[in-house]
Amino acid sequence: VGHPFDTIRVRVQAQSHLYKNAFHATQKTISKEGPMALYRGVGALVPGIAPQFALMFMGYSHGQNLITKTDIGKKYFHFNNLTDASLAGIYSYLYVTPVKGPSERVARVAQTTNKYGKGSWNVFRNLYKEQGLRGATKGSTMTFITYGTGAMIYFGFYQSMKDKYLAENPTAKTAPILNSFLYGGAAGSLQWAVIMPLDQIKNRLQSVKNVETSVFEIIGQIRAESKKTGI
Repeated sequence: VGHPFDTIRVRVQAQSHLYKNAFHATQKTISKEGPMALYRGVGALVPGIAPQFALMFMGYSHGQNLITKTDIGKKYFHFNNLTDASLAGIYSYLYVTPVKGPSERVARVAQTTNKYGKGSWNVFRNLYKEQGLRGATKGSTMTFITYGTGAMIYFGFYQSMKDKYLAENPTAKTAPILNSFLYGGAAGSLQWAVIMPLDQIKNRLQSVKNVETSVFEIIGQIRAESKKTGI
């Protein structure tokens, strides 16, 4: 359901010289490449979704145990549930990034160019053939920084909202489903509001063909564009 929006987001971020806005990118993509172009790169993401979420929650649980139950964790990190959840959120992406980093690289390349063929496997194989493992996994560090920051915000905010509800309703054992749903939605919105600049850097970095392009070069490009067109 969400992948077409993801494709348009990446194209607007990584190819701002081609697309004025999301509507223009959608119109141009469908008219030139057909509606299925909106699903380009989905093959790199779908097989990894279940493992990624499994690894994320396993890492989150492990992170909480390290922070709240070990001697070092109790001494240095156990401030309150907000900080515990936030730190465990960052920690969870140590588990996720080895899977998510390469899949994001393949998806971004597939969404922005036909150079490496059609289909995620062909893109990965041709990237690896041309650029080696470094090219096939480019941007993994930025993946960790971006989504690790997002997980910190998401889990921290979600946990703090649940704690607030339980503090105000001492007889309740847990928050109602509707409240949890709203807390999750609010946490996700806050997460993306904060990490969107990081996400743009990551997506541009993972879309480039030149494996030598650095994060600082991408930031320089964005700054130059923002002077001309605004933020």
